[in-house]
Amino acid sequence: MSMLRLMGLNHWNGMRCVMKKIIEAIAKNKLSRYSYSKISTYDDCHYKFKLKYIDRLKVEKLPIRALEKGKYIHKLIESYFTLRLLGDTINMKTVEEMSIEDYPHNFPEEVSRCISIFHSLINSDRFQKLFPVDVCVYPEVEMEIPDIAVAYIDAYVEVSSDNSVILYDWKTGKTTKYNGRQLAFYFLLLNHLRPEIKTVTIRYYLIEHDEILEHTIDENSDIVLETKGWIIKTLEEIDKDTLYTKNMNNCRFCEYKDYCQKETSEILREYHNKINKEKR
Repeated sequence: MSMLRLMGLNHWNGMRCVMKKIIEAIAKNKLSRYSYSKISTYDDCHYKFKLKYIDRLKVEKLPIRALEKGKYIHKLIESYFTLRLLGDTINMKTVEEMSIEDYPHNFPEEVSRCISIFHSLINSDRFQKLFPVDVCVYPEVEMEIPDIAVAYIDAYVEVSSDNSVILYDWKTGKTTKYNGRQLAFYFLLLNHLRPEIKTVTIRYYLIEHDEILEHTIDENSDIVLETKGWIIKTLEEIDKDTLYTKNMNNCRFCEYKDYCQKETSEILREYHNKINKEKR
């Protein structure tokens, strides 16, 4: 297994179009990189995309128990792998100290459960089979085109001798579904930067179920072709967008919910004041 820091200029025509659109969008919106989550955010709500990535508006996020618990478990595991990579002695105190930035401050009662889950996880036969002790894994992977960090993969990566790629990740929620579009996004970027990469496999360890879920795609997979079209279409919309409309259906768990409601109230108040003045 090796650190995946890929550079490359050779690419097939379809991928050239996708990457050209991504680079143009980065230049237009002054974004340092495009990730799957940024494109998905625009797809979910144009206005949230503007607030988060263009205006860079900082707001206090709504505390969500499952999200904070999941982040803390992820950080515990990442700290564990970092120690393993460095060849350091692994003890729980060090792992906890390295994970303090994602401590679930809003739900401190979850800490003991998270640590218990972490212990069960690293001692699970299935988890050890997925991440053998004698294998080095790396917690961060960046893929670059010269001078532009285009996107990143938040997963552990193995590049095999036959140029196939395996991504390793884990899920802290109860769902057993996988995000095919996200996997296709990763495949498109990997294939662009290393055209010899023809297949990408993702292996999820489902923590709540103690199971491994595996999916493999290649350049002819329907989801790859669909995702390529989705990326191009979405970036073209971002390029033309000047209104950044709100999608009110996705407000419930949005961190900008209070800001948007306050802003809408002020706009309505100004509108009614204007109407009342005109009636006088």
